[in-house]
Amino acid sequence: MSALGDAESPQSKALGWLLNDPNVANYPDWRIQQRFALMTLYYATSGPTKWRNNTNWASYEHECEWFSTPSLGPPSFPVDNETLAILLSTSPCDPDYVSWKLNSSRHDDISLLHLGRYQHLRMEPNGLEGTIPQETFLLTALREITFGINQLSGTLSSEISKLTDLILFTMPMNKITGTIPTEVFSLTSLRAFYGFRNQLTGSIPSEVGISNLQDLFLDSNLLTGTLPSELGAANPLNNVFMFNNAFSGSIPSELWTLSSLVRLMVEFNALTGTLATEIGQMSNLQMLRLDNMELTGTIPTELGRLQQMGFLRLELNQLSGTIPTDANQLSGYVPSEFGSFSRLKRLGLGRNMFSSTVPVELGKLSSLKWLGLHVNELTGAIPTEIGLLGNLTRLWLYGNEFTGGLPTSLDGLLQLESFNISQNQYLSGIVPEELCFVEVLAFDCSASLCGCDCPCGSGNAAGSARNESSSALNSTLQ
Repeated sequence: MSALGDAESPQSKALGWLLNDPNVANYPDWRIQQRFALMTLYYATSGPTKWRNNTNWASYEHECEWFSTPSLGPPSFPVDNETLAILLSTSPCDPDYVSWKLNSSRHDDISLLHLGRYQHLRMEPNGLEGTIPQETFLLTALREITFGINQLSGTLSSEISKLTDLILFTMPMNKITGTIPTEVFSLTSLRAFYGFRNQLTGSIPSEVGISNLQDLFLDSNLLTGTLPSELGAANPLNNVFMFNNAFSGSIPSELWTLSSLVRLMVEFNALTGTLATEIGQMSNLQMLRLDNMELTGTIPTELGRLQQMGFLRLELNQLSGTIPTDANQLSGYVPSEFGSFSRLKRLGLGRNMFSSTVPVELGKLSSLKWLGLHVNELTGAIPTEIGLLGNLTRLWLYGNEFTGGLPTSLDGLLQLESFNISQNQYLSGIVPEELCFVEVLAFDCSASLCGCDCPCGSGNAAGSARNESSSALNSTLQ
């Protein structure tokens, strides 16, 4: 039995409502179809009972006057002025309708029956529950679908291919299942696809390489397979978020040639392989997260060419050689090239196997706020140049083999909120008095290292208390 044959189906309810519309005989075909599609969506997603706001829905007002959530504002990706104006529109309908509404003195004008193509389907958030009916894709004038932060379930339909003018598709934080239709990437007008925090499965279609996408956010799903090499052909891409999935295999070398990329976040996957030297071609990259995976090999020195880098994390991998970021099982030395990251705000090299000294070039990172060199095998003295990092709020040096005393230059770190140098048995001297006022301070009080509330010469009693606070702090940094 078809949906229309079931009196309780959303389609049947929408048709019944439409047949009672006093103006239905005067509508052009496209408006009959538009009103039917919208009302089917309304009934399919529990509009009468679950929507937070359903003002004017199911009334016989013009559908352009039915409730719609506001624009999400300017997009995170660059657009021309025409596209920006479309995405910032305050009406769900086309400019012709908006113009008529502003300028017409006769709101019963017969021309109104032929105006108002629906372009912006915005319901984020609005308490939608249920599945997206196929009829939604009869709204072929749509430029935007914004369904984020609802309780939608079901799968994404291949019927999305009908929306050839679609620019923005936003459906994060729902319960969408199934695979990503390949048709998504054939929509040449589509600039952003936000499907994060759903239950999507399967792999990324290779058709992603022919898309014009600038933003692709698929993080926190159940996606598997390898990252397609075709990603490297998607030249407009600015932001790729695919973290917290179950991707495996190596990162395709083609990905590192995407000079348009600004943010790449693929952490918390099972990706393997090495970092290619081509990474130096990503000249616009500002954020890179490759932590919590199974990467091996060395960190290419070409990473130092990325002058726009502001956030870099590589922790919890199995890398070796030179390293550019936080918490891995990396080994080798900390490359001096890191000193070229003048815009870097977070640098994490913790939980690796670095065994070198800390390069003095790190003192050039004037924008740095977080520096994590914890749990390595770093040796030598803590460079006095670290004291030049006046914007530091977090400095973690615990779990190494540093020697000598703490440089007096550290007393210039006036923004510091968290400082941990515990588990460095060869450190000695007195902790600078200014550091005693740091909100979270941890060091091993001993006969050789003292200061603050660890009286010099007393050793063990205070040391026990310091170790306890250090342990508590370390547990929060895992």
